[in-house]
Amino acid sequence: MRFANPVLIILCAAAALVSSAYADDVIYARYPLSTGVLYVPEDYSTRGNQLDLLIHFHGADDTVKTNFTRSGKAAALVVINYSGLSSAYQKPFSNSGLFGQIVVEARQKMSAREGRPLRVRRLVLSSFSAGYAAIREILKSPLYFSLVTDVVLADSLYASYATVNGHRVPDPTQMKDFVAFAKRAAQNNGTMIVTHSQLVPGTYASTIETADALIAAVGAVRVPASGVDATAMTLESKADLGRFHVRSYEGTTGDDHLMHLRGISEAFRQTSLLSR
Repeated sequence: MRFANPVLIILCAAAALVSSAYADDVIYARYPLSTGVLYVPEDYSTRGNQLDLLIHFHGADDTVKTNFTRSGKAAALVVINYSGLSSAYQKPFSNSGLFGQIVVEARQKMSAREGRPLRVRRLVLSSFSAGYAAIREILKSPLYFSLVTDVVLADSLYASYATVNGHRVPDPTQMKDFVAFAKRAAQNNGTMIVTHSQLVPGTYASTIETADALIAAVGAVRVPASGVDATAMTLESKADLGRFHVRSYEGTTGDDHLMHLRGISEAFRQTSLLSR
């Protein structure tokens, strides 16, 4: 493991908002929302009156769209980006009404597109890097917690440190709702996919340490893993219990961190969303 220069983390956060070039020819209809943008694949149509929605926090829109297309899943996609680190996502979503407004706007625009009233069936939250802070605020609401069906964290769960029984650990108060959702997933009552690199910030808990906390909380076990998988990254270890999945990948550089966004299609593929 390697301690990262804080400047590196900031540069990674900025780089994530820059689109990567892909060969895929992806066509999406674009609908601006008051916060974020709704993208609808041209071949997506709702089944009956049921809308599946994936909301992603932090990552260039084109990169997220291309990865979603590669996943083979069928849903409407919302991408939300703020410039900055985790506080840029934490502060606006500490207003619980903001997330509800985004979901309502997306549903209304999709209802108008489909020509009939729709209701949200599957609600997937996804984040890369600093975007986790939005999900942390959203899961604090018992209503939203019950509505969310899937959570994807792509090298994207950090926390402050706290001292518990003489040990430095990820702050339990910041982890508790992620832990609760992980337990749901481990009991097959939801899906949670967590990926992490070996990059260690040093001044706050890394994605390695937060993943370890989730694994311990649900009673899963890390086992060694190796080889390059569909993400194009090299596996280091993994843990699975029910529909709770952790994948640890080699890499301690900023580009290794960004690979978790560039290869997020594999995590999307593991969600409960229906396939096209």
